[in-house]
Amino acid sequence: MPTILIPILAAFALACSSSPTSNPDTPAARCAQASELACINSAECTLVQPAPGTYFCREAVGHCEIGFVQNQGTKQTCEAEPGCAYVTPDCYCPPDVVCVCGGGPPPQCVEA
Repeated sequence: MPTILIPILAAFALACSSSPTSNPDTPAARCAQASELACINSAECTLVQPAPGTYFCREAVGHCEIGFVQNQGTKQTCEAEPGCAYVTPDCYCPPDVVCVCGGGPPPQCVEA
């Protein structure tokens, strides 16, 4: 193998091995592995609904999501942050609660 190719392959291997989801100590990896309940109880994760009836836990981003705990946050706690708006949950039911309604999007704190 030519000598120039070895450093390129080594750099590529390092870049691949240091992706956020391959390191379990990153918020992105912890959120990706979190259950729905753990996600809505986390200040570093945000539960989103990409399609009706499905949920995805991802790392919280931006000053409105980071620190906002969806299972405990309120309109007041969200909007206490400048430039943030509370999005009321529409028929969302946490997995540890029996509800008449369920399957809708969870509460969100988003940039206004």
